[in-house]
Amino acid sequence: MKKWMITAAILLVVGLIGVVATMWNEGGFSFRSVEINQNQAIDAEGVKDVVFSLNGMNITTVKGSTNEIKAALTGKVSKKFVELTKLNIVRENDTVKISVDTKGSTVGISIFDVQIRVELPEQQYDSVVLNTGSGDLNMAELAANTIRIEADSGKVTLDRLTAQKLKLKTGSGNINMKDVEAELELEADTAEIEADMADITHPMKITTGSGEVTLYTTERPSSATIKFSHGSGELRNQWDGTKQPAADEEQSIVFGDGSVPVDIKTGSGNLTLGKR
Repeated sequence: MKKWMITAAILLVVGLIGVVATMWNEGGFSFRSVEINQNQAIDAEGVKDVVFSLNGMNITTVKGSTNEIKAALTGKVSKKFVELTKLNIVRENDTVKISVDTKGSTVGISIFDVQIRVELPEQQYDSVVLNTGSGDLNMAELAANTIRIEADSGKVTLDRLTAQKLKLKTGSGNINMKDVEAELELEADTAEIEADMADITHPMKITTGSGEVTLYTTERPSSATIKFSHGSGELRNQWDGTKQPAADEEQSIVFGDGSVPVDIKTGSGNLTLGKR
């Protein structure tokens, strides 16, 4: 019995040594990483829709200076991921699709630290759709009829976007918007949401399970009806000359003739209205 146990132990140790050796040779236990730098471009003439399908990376979109949609993927990845990581820009009729292949084994210690920067020519797109799992998003100087963003986690920063409607849904991660001209529909499980604008001129519907909501304007809103529903939270109005509503689970405040509807709902979190 003892001999059998000793033999089994020896075989187990030999097997483990073999597995470790194999993973070592393949880089599974290595912190070694290599630089990745991939660039692609495609003619934007006639493009109406842009679709992003990305995951596990920071994303930046900026206004381009040419008539091409350009993308640059940079960063560091484990050696075993180099050949498997590929930047793709594909055009199908009037739609451009941007994605990154990231197939590969996750056994052992892996490094995948990349970011993508996309230049979009200045023009009016029909739609821009972005789906991402995790990673920060910075989107600036973009015009489209509709903009739709879905993210699992990561900070979202939107600057000088123009659209008929912007719809954003995220699991967790703060949302910061500056000078976004669009009807807004924002939904977050957990997020601090801040919108900074000249005036409230478009309808808003903002829902968060947990997190503060702040609306800053250059001057006192000219015409808006703001309804605030919450499980726990306060409406903090910093504008003089406006009657502060009584503390309740549903509060409402009117600026001017109240023509622009703003609907804010938080499970837990305050709403602050003030000067930027």
